[in-house]
Amino acid sequence: MKKGIITFQNANNYGAVFQSFALQTFMESLDSGGSTEVINYDSEGMGLKKIQETVFAEFINKELNLTKPFNTPKELCGSDYDLIITGSDQVWNPKLTKSDGAYFLDFAGEKCIKASYAASLGIKSEALLEYKPYFKEKLRNFKGISIREEANREFMESLDIGQTEIHIDPTLLIEGSEYVKKLNLETDAGMGDYILLFTYSSAPKLMDVANMISIKYGLPIISVALGFTEHYLVKGAVGLHSTDPYTWLQLIAGAALTVTESYHGMMLSMAFRRPFLIYTPVKDNVVRITSALDKFGIRNRSLKNFDIKSEEVFNIDYGYADEVLSKERFKASEYLKRLMSL
Repeated sequence: MKKGIITFQNANNYGAVFQSFALQTFMESLDSGGSTEVINYDSEGMGLKKIQETVFAEFINKELNLTKPFNTPKELCGSDYDLIITGSDQVWNPKLTKSDGAYFLDFAGEKCIKASYAASLGIKSEALLEYKPYFKEKLRNFKGISIREEANREFMESLDIGQTEIHIDPTLLIEGSEYVKKLNLETDAGMGDYILLFTYSSAPKLMDVANMISIKYGLPIISVALGFTEHYLVKGAVGLHSTDPYTWLQLIAGAALTVTESYHGMMLSMAFRRPFLIYTPVKDNVVRITSALDKFGIRNRSLKNFDIKSEEVFNIDYGYADEVLSKERFKASEYLKRLMSL
């Protein structure tokens, strides 16, 4: 079976490239006799590739099974896939994609099986009500509808277009050890002797927390951030900029603690069973973060609920989360295998 994935593979974003890699890897493991390609589409409305950094381009070109480039929805027409999956990431956030129909598989041929996997709507259902007719029309011929956030289930079911399934983010479909093996990571050196601060916004709250924990436990901070946060961090903090995805993942895997506001920073900490604290600013939409924390029974890892003076700062009981994760991986495999058998 020839399978395609359409997602946000060209973003300067660690989560975007790793969810692409993970979904491709997982689908290939379920159908070793077929092929799985990541459709190299760059939406005109988003223009991700125009600002793509070299370190991301190198990872994408090496680790993803990319098609030739496509720059418009019209160029995608005529694709000869047996199955196309849209997702994960916020492919169904109309405010982000500017309602690009490619992410609803408008280009797929009549004989192609159309489905989603853990597609994220990105925003609360109340903000999607105006798009209800649009979603209903675009999804009426889908053979499988899978979204990522439980909070959006009611909206999807109100469309009356069939069952909506909830699945985990692709980055959790494969274990940390598989990332290490497939990407040739080195995770032993320096394991547990630093705090990783990973932020897109350089939020003062995150820097304060990282500083306080660093001082209390005598651990240096490694900062991967858009802003030059080392100026505001304790002495000895190291700022890494334009960090390649391999190094970033190694830092996640080896950190004594990751302090972040990033959804995928949290997801990949979980994949490696590493401690993390996540900040969810009130001004931002946090449904995808809170939904995941609830699902895995680790809501206390939100900085809103955590006492940073607690001795448990470096400890997460992953017992319940591991049970949930095992069931979720099985559920995802059954869903995708069903689509591959149609």
